[in-house]
Amino acid sequence: METFTEDVEFYWGILALNTTQSIYRPGEVVPIAMAALDDAGDTICEANLELSVTSPDGNTVQVPVETSGLCGDNNVIDVADYLAVYTAGGAGSYTLSLTERDDMGRIIHRIFDAFEVRESTPFTIRRTGMTRIYPVANYSMNIDITAENDFVGEFIEPMPADFQVVQTDASETRMYGGAK
Repeated sequence: METFTEDVEFYWGILALNTTQSIYRPGEVVPIAMAALDDAGDTICEANLELSVTSPDGNTVQVPVETSGLCGDNNVIDVADYLAVYTAGGAGSYTLSLTERDDMGRIIHRIFDAFEVRESTPFTIRRTGMTRIYPVANYSMNIDITAENDFVGEFIEPMPADFQVVQTDASETRMYGGAK
């Protein structure tokens, strides 16, 4: 019987990746906000990030990632640390892949997200808020809803029960089980 020993370096850090909408129309610009944190939860302002987008036909393109220039040691800002822009193509599901590499080019972290492109939708929901947050600071999350036609009904946006919600004229907060 032989014994083999293998050492593996495990990384804990976090990557964040947000689009402002989950559904876009063909030709619409898709802003992409990103952040990187180390295993202690501290901001990484010089992360080696690679972003790729795979379209419904299976074609994958690399999308340039730029820094906002406002990243700082765990600072509280209202702009993402890293930004990218992609223009939506034809209808279907698009997959985003964000990869962080170390100085040797090895993959440290990789996360995935997705958005859809549709020829038409009855309404557009755009969320504008922070990608990287400091948990004890207050942040705004703006939700803009644009209806294509007259609409009667309600929109429900679930969030953790411990989130603080500041009321606006046209909204109300209710508890649904463990969610607000």
